[in-house]
Amino acid sequence: MSYGLIRGTADKCIYFKHGPSSIIELMILVVVDDMMVAYPPHKQHVYDAFIAAFKALTDVQEVTNPTSFVGLTITRNMACNQLKLSQTPYIEKVLDT
Repeated sequence: MSYGLIRGTADKCIYFKHGPSSIIELMILVVVDDMMVAYPPHKQHVYDAFIAAFKALTDVQEVTNPTSFVGLTITRNMACNQLKLSQTPYIEKVLDT
């Protein structure tokens, strides 16, 4: 499935879908068999079309507003337009070992 995705040059696990004026409409992070998709709120329809096409190929479990992803803790503050990523639980686990 290409869906017009372009693989990132700096990180081969990130894919982009650009719109007609080369503005990023979707950003997709793939880690083994996990995937996270980011998109601006006004591009919900682009996400919906992408995820429908992807669901036609494989089983997909959608998680709205995830709090973790491949060992990262995700904290969002929508009022301040902030996203915080942390590996504190992973670091604590490594230090306890």
